[in-house]
Amino acid sequence: MRRRGLDGVSAAEAPGTSFAPAPEALDAADEAAIDALTQRLTSLARELLPDAEPDYSFFDAGGHSLLALRFARRVEEAFGVRLSLVAMARSSLRGLAAELWQAGAGRDASA
Repeated sequence: MRRRGLDGVSAAEAPGTSFAPAPEALDAADEAAIDALTQRLTSLARELLPDAEPDYSFFDAGGHSLLALRFARRVEEAFGVRLSLVAMARSSLRGLAAELWQAGAGRDASA
């Protein structure tokens, strides 16, 4: 399996830049795919942080660096995309799902 990185650094450099794609760029199928990824990510996060919610970042949900590394590993195993701590700190789980979708996660299963 080819591993891809998702560091979020370039998007995070500009203040006010969102990690999620612009809403007008998404169609209903894209929204549904991101919602499904959000549910899967939230489920993975809840294995480590029972109070995790889609609109919280991993750290806002009570995570710390060691749990974040475990979460990132689980995401990489599930989706083949490596998350950075920067992306995890600056984006909600829903935002991470949008980034994963942009990186191609969730599309391979249907191909």
